[in-house]
Amino acid sequence: MQTKNNLIIISVDALNKLDYKTLLSLPTFAGFIRDGAHVKEVTSVYPTVTYTCHTSLSTGHYPSVHGIYNNELPDPAKATLQDWHWYERDIKVPTFFDYATQAGLKTATVLWPVMAGANIDYNIPEIWSPDHTISRFKLFWDYGTKNMLWPVIKYKRLLKGTTQPYLDNFSEAVSHYILKKKKPNLMAIHFTELDTMRHIHGLKSKESLKALKRIDQRIERLIQTLEKNGQLPYTNIVLLGDHGTHDFDTVIEINSLFKKEGLLTTDANNKIISWQAYGCTCGGSCQIHIHDQATEVTRTKIKEVLEAFTSLPETPLRFMLTHDEASEKYNLSGDFSYILEAKDHHVFRNSTSGKILHDSKDDPDTYIGDHGFMPEHPDQKTLLLMKGPSIKKGAVLLHSHLIDEGPTFAALLGLEMEKVEGRVLQELILD
Repeated sequence: MQTKNNLIIISVDALNKLDYKTLLSLPTFAGFIRDGAHVKEVTSVYPTVTYTCHTSLSTGHYPSVHGIYNNELPDPAKATLQDWHWYERDIKVPTFFDYATQAGLKTATVLWPVMAGANIDYNIPEIWSPDHTISRFKLFWDYGTKNMLWPVIKYKRLLKGTTQPYLDNFSEAVSHYILKKKKPNLMAIHFTELDTMRHIHGLKSKESLKALKRIDQRIERLIQTLEKNGQLPYTNIVLLGDHGTHDFDTVIEINSLFKKEGLLTTDANNKIISWQAYGCTCGGSCQIHIHDQATEVTRTKIKEVLEAFTSLPETPLRFMLTHDEASEKYNLSGDFSYILEAKDHHVFRNSTSGKILHDSKDDPDTYIGDHGFMPEHPDQKTLLLMKGPSIKKGAVLLHSHLIDEGPTFAALLGLEMEKVEGRVLQELILD
């Protein structure tokens, strides 16, 4: 066993660099800023979506290496109900959880992305059935650890589907149970209420502020549990974000463009029944997939259609990159041929209503905030806060990268991640 101090990581999904001043007014977050170390601006990865981001911070690598290049798995037949990259087996390189397990440390995760089926001692994975044909309880049973059956049964009464704040109520309750009963050396918790409120109500909404206040209180209660257990003096605690949020008012249906150009067909209910080109949304960006059996003539047509759309005087696109250009510029690769980036206040959806551009109020998901834009977008930057016995009090970095976090977390456990693209943020750690 390599560690003297335990590590608790709390991911506050959609925590934004722009939240910094607000955090100073919230007692628990402010305590981390005052008594710990922090990074004022963390640059995420492309696309800035939850599963890609969490895999990058967990591995210390960009998506071109770890392989999780989108939240969703492209499936034209299930365009609006696609499965996600839930399974840890799809990550191509080790995570800091793997290093901890190899060192004999006790590990736990609560709704941490891309951990279904992972080799974690106490694992309640984030996984659900998009079409609601499989119960979440069965998915926990199939892809979590059986030793977490009791807390899941005990606290599932707190759930109301995936609605908030009930989902985070559940996550907090099972986290208290694990801290009290299992005392892991490494624990990672994923709170998603802030992300949900920002999707539904927008970046600076009063609902988002209320969510931040609730999360501040949740973190304080978890700290109190550590204190009551006598664990706080030897526990480092990390609070992190994965991406930001950008408000939008216009939806781009790139698949409706493909439908218009004869590259995709739908039935009477607008369900895709055949395709040569398919756009899979990442929110503020969109990955374009070309059918394996597409001819060179068809591939040329797809390229010309996209170039023409990008060149329109009033195009909603910021840019279009080929797969190789995305790999070169953003260290992003995957099973796609092009990636499109939306201009501000625009997002992509997989739907095929026939309207290539339409008001977001007409969209069935009713969102007004999203992410997935390029990582340099000013609304997509996030934060990192740390406090504990191994952390330099008062240390501040102006900037770091999301891929630096995994190696830093490993270092806090006395471990070293090998041949990673990120670096240890040694400036924040005591010698």
